[in-house]
Formats: sequence, C-alpha cells, structure tokens
Amino acid sequence: RDLESLPAEIETLEREQHELTAQMAGADYHRYGAERIKADRQRATEIERLLENKFERWSALEEKAKLAGSS
Repeated sequence: RDLESLPAEIETLEREQHELTAQMAGADYHRYGAERIKADRQRATEIERLLENKFERWSALEEKAKLAGSS
C-alpha cells in the first residue's frame, strides 16, 4: 500500500513546494515579516527532507517489489 500512496504524497509535497517557492519569490514577499519568512523557510527545508525520504522509500519499495516479482 505504501508504494501505491507514495506518488500522490510526493505530488502533494511538490505542489506545496512550488506554491511556497513562487510566493517566496514574489516582489512583495518581504512585507510578510520576519516570523512568516522564517516559518516559510523552515517549511521549505522540511518539504525538501520529506521529499528526499519519500523518494528513497519509493525506490526501496520498487526494488523490493522487483525482487519479489522475479522470485
């Protein structure tokens, strides 16, 4: 089940990452204030970490599925 749900989870995170990056790149972004900017930067870092973990998990599960299928 993990293998089936990972693509949707990754897509959701990538969408959030894209939206956050676009917002942070906006000309008026600095007006949000230091607290919001700090929170957004922390979330961007967290999204990167989550994506990395999910891609690693996906790769491991696909490899496991291949080995199970060739047995």
